[in-house]
Amino acid sequence: MSRTDEIVTAARLLLQDYGWPEISIRDIANEIGIKAPSLYKHVSGMEEIAALVATEALSEYGQHLREGWEENGATGVLAAHRDYFRENPYLYELMTGRLFPREYLPRDLPGWAREPFHWMADINTQLGLSYTAMAHGLALLELRDGHIPDPQWEYVVAD
Repeated sequence: MSRTDEIVTAARLLLQDYGWPEISIRDIANEIGIKAPSLYKHVSGMEEIAALVATEALSEYGQHLREGWEENGATGVLAAHRDYFRENPYLYELMTGRLFPREYLPRDLPGWAREPFHWMADINTQLGLSYTAMAHGLALLELRDGHIPDPQWEYVVAD
């Protein structure tokens, strides 16, 4: 494992417990057993680390949505989306928030990750974006308020 991979792994572990705004370069360095200034030999700072973590997360999220599609079409995509943000609330916040410049991400990754929402819309771009926005909005409400009743999710995915 490269030192950069160790940094990403440590950042993800800390993220699960504390949320991104609470993590520092020093915390990450301590987690991997090096001094904070040594991290700068491998990354430029917290923005780059956030982008590396978000890149990994978006790849996993996109794969999770694809598996949902294969298992159960549109219902599977929405169930996979809900499962992902419930299991990874701080990671979801990092990858969908504005905690780092988006140009740090691989150019096509965000579109690739949300592509299953467009499949739900038979590749209709505007409707696919609407599905994406609706799912994201429900995720934010559930994360903020603690729970969105299942009937609201079920209404969204009703055939």
